[in-house]
Amino acid sequence: MHESVNIADYDPDPQITELLEPWHLRARADVETVIGRLEGGPLAPESAEDGAPAALVQDTALIDLINAAQLHYTGAAVSAAALNTLKANLYPGEIHKCDVSLIYRYTNTLYVLRMTGVQLKRYMEWSANFYNQYRPGEIYADGDTPELVASEVRSDIGGIRELIRDYIVNVKNGVITPECNDNWRITW
Repeated sequence: MHESVNIADYDPDPQITELLEPWHLRARADVETVIGRLEGGPLAPESAEDGAPAALVQDTALIDLINAAQLHYTGAAVSAAALNTLKANLYPGEIHKCDVSLIYRYTNTLYVLRMTGVQLKRYMEWSANFYNQYRPGEIYADGDTPELVASEVRSDIGGIRELIRDYIVNVKNGVITPECNDNWRITW
């Protein structure tokens, strides 16, 4: 039988805390390492004009940063990215190693697919369905799938989070600004 225990109700074991303290301090120092600087404003507005989360209704420099890093490391013509949380953002000032985890929460790896124009259009329409309400029978699966060209792109650097970090440090020389190409919008 398994039981979930809320550890907040217990005091930490002082012997274990003392034993792990050097590794805890090393990990904290690592994630607090400054990898760059953001100048010129936040990467995403707090909200759109109608009060909706900006990332849902407009292109943002935050998504464009993720896409720019993905395009840089793949050489692809098109990139797709999604925010893991609608509150993701970076603000002017120092960018710490851990800040990239705030904008890209998971350790996903980067893949390259070869797609036809029809497949890309279907993918874009499927993505746009986010704005529609689900109706039974609407499932994106027709057997015509893109070809996997490369998996775990630049795994020597790491997953997408590490690629974004490397992009800031080595491609942008540690300084980024809010750059948004405004290449999509929602029309009603």
